[in-house]
Amino acid sequence: MPFVKVRPAHDKASKDFRNIDNSQKEELKNDLTCTPSGNESIINKLNCQEKEILKSNTNSVNVESLWKEFRENTTMHGLKHARRENKYQLRWVIWIIALFGMGSLLVYTVYTLFAYYRTNPTLTNINLKFVREMFYPAVTICNMSPYKLSAINASAVMRSHLLHSSRLGVVLPPLDYTNPAYAELNASLSEDWLDKVSFDLDDMFMYCVNERHVTACKNILKAKVTQWGKCFTYNANEKLPKEGRVKGSMTGSATALTFYIDIKQDEYVFNTNMAAGVKIILHDPEEEPDVNNKGFISSPGMSTYVSMKMTKYKYLPAPYKAGGDQYCIDTKSPGFENTLKYQQFYSRTGCQLECRRDFIVNQCGCRAVTDPGNETLCSPIMAATCYYQNEAFEEITFWKRHCRRNALCKKLCSLSFCLDTGEVGILLLSPIIMSCTNVSVDSMLKFLDLPIVFYRQTLWKEFTETTTMHGLRHARKESKYQLRWIILGDMDIYYLLGMGSLLIYMVYTLYAYYRTNSTLTNININFVKAMNYPAVTICNMSPLKRISINASAVMTTHLLHSSRLGVVLPHLYYSSSAFPELNDYVPEDWLNKSSFDLEDMFHYCVNERHLVPCKDILIPKITQWGKCSTFNDYQKVATNGIVKGSMTGSTTALTFYIDVKQDEYVYNTNLAAGVKIVLHDPEEEPDVNNKGFILSPGMSTYVSMKMTKYKYLPAPYKAGGDQYCIDVNSADYVNPLKYYPYYSRAGCLLECRRNYIVEKCGCRAVTDQGNETICTPAQTATCYYQHEVEFDSSGELKEQCKCQISCEFTTFDQSISTALFPADVYYPPLQQIGYTDI
Repeated sequence: MPFVKVRPAHDKASKDFRNIDNSQKEELKNDLTCTPSGNESIINKLNCQEKEILKSNTNSVNVESLWKEFRENTTMHGLKHARRENKYQLRWVIWIIALFGMGSLLVYTVYTLFAYYRTNPTLTNINLKFVREMFYPAVTICNMSPYKLSAINASAVMRSHLLHSSRLGVVLPPLDYTNPAYAELNASLSEDWLDKVSFDLDDMFMYCVNERHVTACKNILKAKVTQWGKCFTYNANEKLPKEGRVKGSMTGSATALTFYIDIKQDEYVFNTNMAAGVKIILHDPEEEPDVNNKGFISSPGMSTYVSMKMTKYKYLPAPYKAGGDQYCIDTKSPGFENTLKYQQFYSRTGCQLECRRDFIVNQCGCRAVTDPGNETLCSPIMAATCYYQNEAFEEITFWKRHCRRNALCKKLCSLSFCLDTGEVGILLLSPIIMSCTNVSVDSMLKFLDLPIVFYRQTLWKEFTETTTMHGLRHARKESKYQLRWIILGDMDIYYLLGMGSLLIYMVYTLYAYYRTNSTLTNININFVKAMNYPAVTICNMSPLKRISINASAVMTTHLLHSSRLGVVLPHLYYSSSAFPELNDYVPEDWLNKSSFDLEDMFHYCVNERHLVPCKDILIPKITQWGKCSTFNDYQKVATNGIVKGSMTGSTTALTFYIDVKQDEYVYNTNLAAGVKIVLHDPEEEPDVNNKGFILSPGMSTYVSMKMTKYKYLPAPYKAGGDQYCIDVNSADYVNPLKYYPYYSRAGCLLECRRNYIVEKCGCRAVTDQGNETICTPAQTATCYYQHEVEFDSSGELKEQCKCQISCEFTTFDQSISTALFPADVYYPPLQQIGYTDI
């Protein structure tokens, strides 16, 4: 044991601690404690003073002392440098200015962010997703005559009433309904009156075809009473609980849902529409069709092709605003209750229709034959003198405000989940490297003649006492501020572990989200002096020219059974000896010789008011519809560069004068006459089956375009749902397509479709590229068409193609309007220049 000797202080004698016995222990304890004696050891004096100071400070804890401690020991804000006692006055002034400046900026920033947060802002997230199948809309079809002439057995009085209730009524003298001659118009109507006087399903619908299969119209259409009377709806909401929502997996006009309709114009009566035809509304199955304000007209004697694009909107429920100053209704929430009395599902349209009905019933005391409810039906006179006047619902300010602007009729949220920050943004975490330097402090204490005492703190204790970030040094039990220790107690280690665990969890969550390679959608609208022109592909709706194929009776029969009418004709047996020529070899140039030439169809081509030879700007293009003609094709772009447009307006637009040569038509998959036009990127294959629009002969059609350019990040970022895009601009890119010089998703699917059918049939169609043998007419009918439908209807087969979108591609949306061509005034000059058959 080492020898320790303490020299005497004042009159104290030296003690040898090696020979001390137990009897002297109590004396030593008393000697080392604080006593009132004046003869105290230096150690006892130090201990006493420390205890008295601690006791004094503990009793004098107040706000001032806490503030002073916070100011002098916290390094984050720099308050200790702003003390007036600072010997550097200039530094003190600078710190004061900086402190007030940063403090004011902090308060302003916090206030601004809080005010913005209180507005409940939202971010718009746009997702483009490729799916195997898509929910089909409800399709409501209404005859433009609500009543059937033979069914209402209209007398002269009823005819006069209907005429004055039509649009022509505004220019006719008003009817005096008080005249006894109109007494029959006061008769009450029965509940089934509308059903009896309307067109039945069998009156209008001849055939219904879906995905090339004839189906009974009564099995897929359901009667629906709307503002226009009795209509018929495909995929109606009444079928949802039993059959679920209809899904579509086939695209293209050849496989589309098709209705053959006879509008029975000879049975029309005077009504609010002066035209003949049907009105079609596409809407969600759970939404009421708004026949008055939405939809489109299909004219009789016309074949109407409709392409659809489904856009799904999802809004956040209150307190977030969904439409201007309005809130939406979250029909998916557990506590939602349908507030509508007459509609199975809530929709804004249904709400407005019900509100409109209630208002008119309140004013007139009766309801229209098209309104649901139990009130008395309005007689014809009541309908004319009260109902129709109050039906001008949009002009009544009070009810317009009540049903449209307040909280009664709101749009749907259509929410199945709520967005969190992980779905609307990316947080990029910069690595923060914290370097903690271990500083060992050697403390040398010298009290009078005491020897030097060397003390080194442990690393952990030094970390807790010298690092200000976590505040552990303020949670020590030895803290002179007992109040602070009581608040924090001995929980400092648990706080540290809790905050550390939360930090690790947050970092892991953000890193995991970062690894999903999520993106934000950025939408830019650029105004430019000149814009790249799209490629314009024009196809005649008859792929073959009758005089060129010199069709025999056998070939004519084959073409008829291969057309759309084939589904309602008896089956043709190609193995019969009566059809030997349908098994003949088809030469490579057969399609080129049998199609319409450019000179057959195009009379004049005008671009920016300059007449140009059509052969200089159009080149032949083989598509699914046969031989077409393309303006601004990639072959022209490679030679002359891409065409740019700088002039807008119909008078300076690219113009084609086309003769469809309807007298040369043959039976084909299209029953209509005209041309189909597809706008596409010059480096993309035209998808004639699924895209484009139809132009009718005898009409002048004006087309306005809007170009949308999409840019996606390449892998590992996802571009379309769970798919990745192909970066065709990368240095190591190699075009995987064999028959198309530029990659596009449309071209990839066409090539994959071709390869699948060739593998199944051992031959290719005349419209397919390649070196395989061309299918004979019999092979086309018995094998090619069947596997074509099989491929088009199978999402799994398309997925096996692994056709990804390009990381950068362009689409062109069009808006179309038509007028009769030519105007009567132009007939004489057109006849003078040789166009006598117009």
